[in-house]
Amino acid sequence: GFGIYIKRFFVDVAYQWSRSESNLYLYDPTMVNAARITTLTHIATGTFGFRF
Repeated sequence: GFGIYIKRFFVDVAYQWSRSESNLYLYDPTMVNAARITTLTHIATGTFGFRF
């Protein structure tokens, strides 16, 4: 992330990206193929403030 401070005001911004993969067997692995699950997560946050 990054932030900026100008005189009495500030802004901070951050971004997070995450990816995970897994194989899930709902039944006996010898009888069925695995379900491949891919999860992508994007998180953005920000703050704004001022000093008084």
